[in-house]
Formats: sequence, structure tokens, C-alpha cells
Amino acid sequence: FVQEPIRWLRAITKYRAHTSGAPNFAYDLCVAKTTPEEREGLDLSSWQLAFNGSEPVRAETVDRFSHAFEPFGFRRSAFYPCYGLAEATLFVSGPVKSSVPEVRTFEAAGLEQRQAISTPEGDEGGRTLVGCGRTWLDQTIVIADPDTSNRCPDGRIGEIWISGPNVTKGYWGREEATTATFRARLAHGGEGPFLRTGDLGFFHGGSLFISGRIKDLIIIRGRNHYPQDIELTVESSHPILRPGCGAAFAIDVDGDERLVVVQEVKRNFKDANLHDVVDVIRRAVSENHELAAHAVVLIKPGRIPKTSSGKIQRHACRQGYLAGALDPLLSSAADAAAEGATPVRPAAASLLQQTLAVLGPAGSRPVMESHLRHRVSEVAAANGAGLDAMNAEARLRLGRVLETDLGVSVPDALVFEATSIEALAANLIDLVIGRGESGESGARPDPTRRVVA
Repeated sequence: FVQEPIRWLRAITKYRAHTSGAPNFAYDLCVAKTTPEEREGLDLSSWQLAFNGSEPVRAETVDRFSHAFEPFGFRRSAFYPCYGLAEATLFVSGPVKSSVPEVRTFEAAGLEQRQAISTPEGDEGGRTLVGCGRTWLDQTIVIADPDTSNRCPDGRIGEIWISGPNVTKGYWGREEATTATFRARLAHGGEGPFLRTGDLGFFHGGSLFISGRIKDLIIIRGRNHYPQDIELTVESSHPILRPGCGAAFAIDVDGDERLVVVQEVKRNFKDANLHDVVDVIRRAVSENHELAAHAVVLIKPGRIPKTSSGKIQRHACRQGYLAGALDPLLSSAADAAAEGATPVRPAAASLLQQTLAVLGPAGSRPVMESHLRHRVSEVAAANGAGLDAMNAEARLRLGRVLETDLGVSVPDALVFEATSIEALAANLIDLVIGRGESGESGARPDPTRRVVA
């Protein structure tokens, strides 16, 4: 299948299969690795149930696959997003057969604080999740606080706990792990025992939504970041990167959690400047998640650790990174990025100044904001955070880098008091070309005037 994904669809066509499925990555692979010519002759009209499980179900995947194969008889209602794990004899939850996948949008900021707050579809600050149905038969699903073992109220994200005759007795010969995983009880009333899945989720409108995994959660400066979101940002940032073949995880650096991204490249990677690819990744992570990557590691295709079902093994990838065993094509660690964020040469600085002058105060803002995000991403790599959480040392370094970039003296106070990229960009434009109020390019700004976000 991995060699030629079209084989799966041709088998369904040939044998008139009505039930078949795979992890999410397989549906993406069918879209990416089949040509219009190969799709000719497919007849997927017999396919009544296309289950999608064993890894996060992405709404984008449902849309892409449906759009690509509806002309060949596939029905969107055949998609069956489900959730399960081996310890519960595989199946845990799923929707009513032949119902259209339930897609809902929730506030991304709320999810980071373990609160499920609905928001309109298309909301810029929203994150789209796919519902995985409900429990069936005699099984019970409880959302519990993983720290207190209390049952979570509606709208609160917690760990998914399961009980029922489908749950296995434990791990063979591993009594301590069995006790920790299979014998959980709710704090009030002692209901149980439950299987602790290690997955985070919540119920909304009767459907179970999976928001992440406790083990894989990346917590930096008190904010929760789901690795699959960062991985999607990374793989989408450059065409040379392989979809579904990246891992984001946190490591401890001097007592602080820092982000590391490991990503496979495609086989034609020699056609790309890998240093530029790393810059693109850093910028995408900074812009989309307000995070700086402590390290970005590019590896050859087929090298990311996965399970037999295609799940990314983030823990194994983290161990490989720490052990120096990933055999990277390029590894850009914090030292390289933070030791000064390679300054722009004088000629380039002059060009940047000229560009700002030509565009004027209003037209310069997108250029300056983009440049700032890039520089903040580089300098903040040593702190694992964006502008709002940079310490004094990092802000001093950022100021020196900007002086070299812009060819002007940048007051420390300008950088220290900046509360956002937008505010700092506006003040720097004032500094370089003036506010435009006098009509003269190069007019010096009022030193007491500052733009506040």
C-alpha cells in the first residue's frame, strides 16, 4: 500500500468491498500519491464504511479525500471517524453508521487551558476537531482530571477513562504498569476500576472529541501545545517536507521545556536548500503557535520512528534525538539560531531600508512584521518562547540584531517595552523612515511616542 496506495482503492473496486479503513495518514497518501490517470476506472460506490482511526482524524483529510474520490463513487457519509486502543480490544467509540462526520471548531486558546469552548467555523482563533462518536454496548467512558481523579464537568478537557468487559486485564508480567493503567478509580465515590488511556478528550453534543495525549503534550511557559498541531504546521510549510512524517516534542534545557521538531524530507531533497527549509519551518512555527523551535532536525525519508499502524512514535524520536542517533541531514540547534541570528550584511540592510522608504509607513508594516517574526523566532530559540516571553538577555540580543538589519541605533527601551510584534514593527518603522506625518522620508520620530498594542 505504501509503495502504491492505488492498490487499496483498486481492491475495493474489484471485490466490491463495503467495509475497509486505515489510519488518517493512509487517506492523505491516497490523495497525494495517486494521479488522475490512475484514478480512472475506480468504482468506490460499494464502500459503505471507511473507518478512520488509530491516530488523530483531521478534518482536512476528510475534505481532501472526499473531494478527490467523490467523482469515483465515494460518499463523504461513508467516513467513520472512530477512537480505540488495544487495551480496550481496539474499539472504544464511533458514530452512527452512514452519518456525516461531525466537525466542530473550538477556541484554540481554550483548548490550551483544557477548556472546550465552541466557536464559529472559520474563526481565525479556532481549531477544528472531528468527533469520534459515542460509546457502545456495556462500555462506560468517563472524562477525568488526570491529576485529581475527579470527574470533569461538561466542557472541561480531561483524560479518557474506560471500563467494560472489552477492557483487558492488564499487561503480562508487568504488575506495576497494570496497577497504574488499569485500576484507576474516581476520587469521589470510588467508581471503577477504569483503564487510563493517556489520551485527552471531552464530550460535546454527545460525541467524544480527542484533543491530544498527556504524554505528548508540550507545555512551555504554562501553555499546552498539541504536537500534532505543530507537526501539521511544519509539514505544510514547505513542499520538500513529507506529510505525516514529522514529530514535535519537548526536551528539558537548563530546567525549561524547549520545543524540538524532527521532520522527514522527500526523496528529491537535494533540490532544496535545507538551511532555507529550516528557516521556513521556524517562521511557520513562530507565526502559527507563538513558539520558537529550540532545534529543527531534517532527516531522510523513512527514518521517523513509527508503529506498525503508522503512528508517529514521538517518545522514540525524542530518545533518538537526545542520544544523537537520528543521523540528520541537517540539525539546527538553539546555539546556531540564538548566538546572534545571523545579522543582515550592510548592503542587505541598506536594501531593507530602501524597501521600507519606498513602501512608506503603511505599506511597510507587513514587511517589517514578517522580518520581525523571523528574527524573533531565531533569537527566541534559546528561550523557547515568542516576543512576549523573551527575557532581558534575549531582548538585548534582538535589539543588536535589529540595529545591524536596519542600519540605525535601536533604543533598548523600544525593544524592552514592546508588547507585540505589531507594536514593535510600527515603532521601528517610525525610527527608520518617520511617521509620515511630516511628509518627509527619514523624519525622526518623537522619542516619547510609542505604539502600544
